[in-house]
Amino acid sequence: PRPAGPAPNMPTVLPFAFASWKLASPSLLARSMTAAWTAAVRSAGETAAVKSARTSAQHYTNADNKDMSHFVQLASEGAQNAGVRQQGKALSDFIAGELVLVMGRVGGVGPATRGLTVYLPEGSFFDNDYDSLVWGKVSGWGSFARWAQAIR
Repeated sequence: PRPAGPAPNMPTVLPFAFASWKLASPSLLARSMTAAWTAAVRSAGETAAVKSARTSAQHYTNADNKDMSHFVQLASEGAQNAGVRQQGKALSDFIAGELVLVMGRVGGVGPATRGLTVYLPEGSFFDNDYDSLVWGKVSGWGSFARWAQAIR
């Protein structure tokens, strides 16, 4: 492994992560797994687990952008409902183990980064453009993000 920090004689860069994803049938599976998990979380009323995970999950320069796998892992581990915990573990494992092909970190990006970032705002502003994204619609993430944002 390469030591942390910039390489000698290299300019300092802002922390960022990059990833490459599988885009065929696994993305369909990711959408259906995400939709099932978000529905289960909402149905079970796992507000405390979501609130804690939203605050603790790996975020980036814009704190509204969270690592999805890390958020799902934290929310699921904190959930009271066994079905939410089981579905969340399966989804988090799928993202980190099968969906993301290559993942890299540069700068101060933490080890919780697993290669798929989602919009999960904590403040009062919600970017309505997110509602027009196909991912937000078919995965249920858009409505889940709005639901999660309302948790105080």
